[in-house]
Amino acid sequence: MARSWSALSLTVRLQREAEMVKTTQSLRRRLPAWIAVIVAVAVVAFGSVAYVAVRQESERVMWVRLRSVADRFASVTGPGVLSRVAAVREIAARPRVAALLAGRGDTAAVRTLLAALGPDTGLTLAVGLRKADGSVTLSLGRPLVARPADVLNSRDSPYVSRLYLLEGEQVFETAAPVKSHGAVVGQVVVVRSVLAGPDALKLLNELLGPRGRMLVGNADGSQWTNFVKPLGPLEIPTGRGSFVDNGEARMVYASPIANSPLLFAVSVPRAELLAPVRGMLWTLVGLGGVVVAFGALAGWFVIRRVTSPLVQLTDAAECIAAGTRATESLPVGGDDEVGRLGEAFVVMANSVRAARERLEQQVAERTEQLQLAQGELIQREKMAVLGQLASSVGHELRNPLGVMSNVAYYLSHAVPDLPPKARDHLATLRRQIGIAERIVSDILDFTRIKEPQRESVAVGPFIDDQLQRMTASSTVRIEREISDDVPEAMADPFQVGQVLFNVLTNAVQSMEPVGGTVTVRAYGKNGRVQIDVADEGIGISESAREKVFEPLYTTKMRGIGLGLSVSRTLARANGGELLIAGSGPRGTTFRLELPTARSL
Repeated sequence: MARSWSALSLTVRLQREAEMVKTTQSLRRRLPAWIAVIVAVAVVAFGSVAYVAVRQESERVMWVRLRSVADRFASVTGPGVLSRVAAVREIAARPRVAALLAGRGDTAAVRTLLAALGPDTGLTLAVGLRKADGSVTLSLGRPLVARPADVLNSRDSPYVSRLYLLEGEQVFETAAPVKSHGAVVGQVVVVRSVLAGPDALKLLNELLGPRGRMLVGNADGSQWTNFVKPLGPLEIPTGRGSFVDNGEARMVYASPIANSPLLFAVSVPRAELLAPVRGMLWTLVGLGGVVVAFGALAGWFVIRRVTSPLVQLTDAAECIAAGTRATESLPVGGDDEVGRLGEAFVVMANSVRAARERLEQQVAERTEQLQLAQGELIQREKMAVLGQLASSVGHELRNPLGVMSNVAYYLSHAVPDLPPKARDHLATLRRQIGIAERIVSDILDFTRIKEPQRESVAVGPFIDDQLQRMTASSTVRIEREISDDVPEAMADPFQVGQVLFNVLTNAVQSMEPVGGTVTVRAYGKNGRVQIDVADEGIGISESAREKVFEPLYTTKMRGIGLGLSVSRTLARANGGELLIAGSGPRGTTFRLELPTARSL
């Protein structure tokens, strides 16, 4: 009987050991496989989300870049178009031109006038005159294209035409009507080719890469060109879009060119955008394979470390059940060790929670810093490109503006018996030249802020000097409230005077033609000199308060939006600040803060 019981006990023990071995082998095989599957699923999910996110962000960044480049080129091209229109209009206003179209003028004299407009070896291909019936009277360079009489009669003011083909080349016209006794008798026409200069191509290559393309075409899509060859009709709307060029899908963004029916567009191949994204995808696939293999290997190692103590613990339990002492083989301790493990886990959990909170706070702070840095970097990039373009354009425009101003001055004094209408036109021309010169000055001031020559400035006389510069207005009244104890400011009087003059000019313009009161206050506060300029205009919305200091942002019909941007830059260069102290439905208050002389 005793022998039978011993045999039964041994059999049961062997069965239990065999079941434990099977269970252990199953865990050692299955758990690493499940770990590998879970890691693979996680890698695929993460990779898919990352791929979609990177692709969307890449497209968004590319659209922003395309829009920025298109807007810059279009904004630079617009003033050039306007200057050419002004030049053609000036020639069209000459009496000799109207006399020639009437059949009684001097052809040689008019030819000399037209020669000032071209043609040349550059982009101007032809210059000439058309009669009111559409026929060509005089042509320099390539022959002009005759136009229907009804088309010419409908053009009562200078204009820029759409693109069309002339001898296989994409061209457009800048024309101005010639009037005699108030009636249109013809027009002066300048035909220009659409080509891109090497500087523009170099700049585009720097901004968008060697495969970036510039396009220009009609807003109605009838004609487009890539500055090298005609592309024919293309459906490219204003804003973002896409088209196919020689079987290649391209992303394109088009911006309107001011004072013309044309659009300026830049494009890049869509494949060029997706190439780095696909490269990232293959990198993720490779890393995912490495992670899966490493996870499976790590899982096998961890499971082995876990199952080995289980086997030892089972053996120890069997030994204890058999009545033998095998506690020295236990891989873990008693309750004290488990308690310590629980306490350590609680401590670890609390530490992880505190570390996570600190990490989230640091991530939020770093994210905000990165966003600010990114915005500043984009702004600096915009300023650098705009500065290069603005400086070159400003220098190029000053010479023709000076010539035009001298010509207008000479005509007004050399020809004493000019008709009143001609004198009015000359006065209008001088005013427009003044506006153009002010715009050029704003551009040049924006691109080259000189080091301020700071000195002690008496605030009261300083404000009076700027008020004397203001042009009197019959509808706007200016009041000054200067505190008796306002301290002297430490600043460059010329630069800060330009800031205050710009703010006063904006305040007066915001109330025209209705009128109102502009109040100038000056006082000392917190060791600073504060000069407030309050108007009674329509105010500035909350969303536009910071935009008004951005370059090229303007809500006026005239100007290019550099005045307040230059003013804030000058104020900060002098250790001060220009800001909006308050704005509502009825009026805006700009505040100029300057350091006091005694605080330095």
